[in-house]
Formats: sequence, C-alpha cells, structure tokens
Amino acid sequence: MKIAIVWSIIIIFASNYTFSQPLADYKRDYIWHLGYDGWPQNPDYRLMSLNFATTPFTLTSTYDSTGFYMANASICDSVGNLVFQTNNVLVYDKNNRLMTASLLNPGDWATDPEHGYLFMQTALILPLPNSNHLYYLIHQKINDPHAGPYSGEGLYYTIVDSNLRNGAGGVSSWRNVVVRDSFECGKLNAVRHANGRDWWVTCWQRGFTKYRLCLLDPIGLHDLGWQQLPVIPSFPNDGQSCFSEDGSTFVAVTYNPTNNKTRIDIMDFDRCLGLLTNHRQFYTVANGYFFGLSIAPNSRYFYTCSPDIVLQYDLQATDIANSGDTVAVYDGFRDSTYLNFLLSTQFWLAQLAADGKIYISTANGTKYLHTIESPNERGVACNLRQHSVHLPAFMVRGLPNYPNFRLGPVDGSACDTLGFNEVNSPAHAPPETGGFIKV
Repeated sequence: MKIAIVWSIIIIFASNYTFSQPLADYKRDYIWHLGYDGWPQNPDYRLMSLNFATTPFTLTSTYDSTGFYMANASICDSVGNLVFQTNNVLVYDKNNRLMTASLLNPGDWATDPEHGYLFMQTALILPLPNSNHLYYLIHQKINDPHAGPYSGEGLYYTIVDSNLRNGAGGVSSWRNVVVRDSFECGKLNAVRHANGRDWWVTCWQRGFTKYRLCLLDPIGLHDLGWQQLPVIPSFPNDGQSCFSEDGSTFVAVTYNPTNNKTRIDIMDFDRCLGLLTNHRQFYTVANGYFFGLSIAPNSRYFYTCSPDIVLQYDLQATDIANSGDTVAVYDGFRDSTYLNFLLSTQFWLAQLAADGKIYISTANGTKYLHTIESPNERGVACNLRQHSVHLPAFMVRGLPNYPNFRLGPVDGSACDTLGFNEVNSPAHAPPETGGFIKV
C-alpha cells in the first residue's frame, strides 16, 4: 500500500512537471507568420514564416491563403512546432488549412477574412496549464463602424484541441462569451502568474479607468470582473500595450487626436494578486501618433514608435516622463519593388522576439522590417537598424501578439507554492536546454 501511494505521488508530480513547468513553454513563440494571403499569380504576395529556433532566424514562404494585416496570433508546441494561428477572423491549423469556416468575430470588420481583422492585439493564444493539447484563443470583437469611435464590444474565448482531426488540430468550443462591454480597441495582454504555471489576462475598458481581469488555470478561464483604477480617463483609441519581461510593469500607448499627442500609461503589476497599482500618466516628449510599443528583455527600457520617430524611455528613471530619448528618425527609405509606388518604410508595430531583438513593422505594405539589435542598451547604443530585414514578399503592420513564455515563478513569494525551480539561462536567444527568467 505504501509503495502504491509513493508511486501515485510520483506520477502526479511528473504530470505537473511535464505540463506545468515554464520550461515546457519557452519555445511557444518561435514561429512568426507574416504577410498577405497567398496569390500564386504574383510571388510578391505570399505567407512568410520566421522561425526563431535558430539564430539568425530561418525564413520560408508559401502561397497558402492565410493573411495577417493587423490581428495576428499563433502558438507553438513545447518543441517549437506550430500548432495553429489566427488573424482574429479565421483559425488555421499547423498546415495553414482552415479548422472551421465559421468566423471568430462576424461583422463589418470580417468582410475580408483572408486578410484578417484590422485591429492588432485583439487575439491572444495561451496553453492550458497542465495540458499538452488544449489551448485557449482569447479574442475581442470590435464594434461596427457606424457605432462611433472604435471600441471592443465583447471578449470571448475559443478552445482548440491539437489532438483533433488526426493531429492537425481542431476547435472543440467556439466563441464562448467572457463579457460584453465597451473595451479599448485591442490592448489584449497576458502575463504569467507568480506561481509559474497559470496566466493572468487583461483587457481594458475604454478610457483606461478599469480593466477586466481573467485567470487561466488548469480548470479553465475564470472571469474575475472589473478592477477599478482611480485615474483620469484617457481618449479611447488604438495603440499597443505590453507587460515587461519580468512581469512587474504594464505599459500602454494611446493616441489622442484632439491634441495630436500620445498618452503613456505605466502601472506596477502584482503577479500574485493580479492587481495593477501606482498608475502614472504622461504624454510623449514628441507630438504625433505613437502606435507601436515593446519593452526590452531587461525590463528597463521601453520603445514606442510613431511613423517618423522611435523613442526610448527608462522605467528606472526618477522622472520617466522626461527620460524620453529619440533613438531613430525615419530615414526616407522606400520599397522600390514597384517603381510607380515607392511605398515608405515608416515605423508601426513593435514586438520582442525570442532572439532578444525587437522587430518593428512598416506602416505600408513593404518587404522590410526594422530591428532594434541591442534593446537593453541606453540611447542610440540600442542600435536601431532601419529596413534591416529584407523579406521575399509584402507584409503590412501585423506582427504577432505574444506574452513572455519564458517567465517563471516569483521565487520566495506567497504564490511560489508549486515547487518549480528556476534555471539560470538566457531569457532570450534560443537556449540550448531551455530556461526562463530569474526574478
């Protein structure tokens, strides 16, 4: 009897270790899909795949019909193979084939399904803790154009089972309602719980006065309701947001067209309780529409992009608002693929990749990406290289929306109860044996 009990404990522990450890998640963001839907008659329109399992990344392309104009979310399995992807209109399996013809978010914004939703950060994919085959696709629906200023009108989740359809993956539960309310347009984020296993998910009400908090644990997605913030409402508009790589800070940018300024919101985040505090608000040091946002691997510097300027801010500065430093000005370069168009390569969205670099998309459809080669460095030492990645086909704006899959538990905290041990290996740049951030 004692031997049976001991083996039962070992089996339970092994199961938790296999499917719960952040060690099993560090390759989840290795594959990025970019580009318009495939067009065999024109090789300039193809689906492109960037695979960060190697440094530098490997790049392939196909004529499959998947297209990512703005909304873009995907996820890999524990060994870095693509499981599925979505443009927040349709869901595609690992072979770039439709899982279902039903639309994730029907309405005026889904009229061109193969280009995808026209709003970034409206979809996010997370693995269900303690499972090796279930995934939660959390997605936002935007109100129809005639309803006034753009805003989210509903938050949903769809469950994908990678074992269905003979291992190609399939939808097992479709468009489950989390809440119907008025949300900020996009700005859907997730960060790992301090226990190192579960996930906090945040979605903002219009104006940034409160946020919807959800928790994804082995049982499923739990709606924890609105969390109120004592702040002055901001002008509702789109723009990126993200958590720092150590999970301690949340940052968002939102453009206000009434004064041609972009507001920055910064808050501290408690990964045990899921609470945001110490809300700071200020406008960018330069006027204009700052849209893109990403935070360096060291969680100190964040970068925000307007079409013409990239600014760096220091989250450790005594006066963050005045720490803004211009690290790049658009150099006027244009894509000359079609000489009668010469589309500009101005800055747009930003996303940190597994190789430790920040990639910036262009505002127009071009064959280029910009890179911040050393985002942990201060000022121009961050080495922002414009149009540094030359792609084989056109893409526009739509970079994938990923959380930090390499983030582990907060050691020694009240929530560090699951026994996961930290591994001191790089947070970024594909490690030889895996690992995640030491905090």
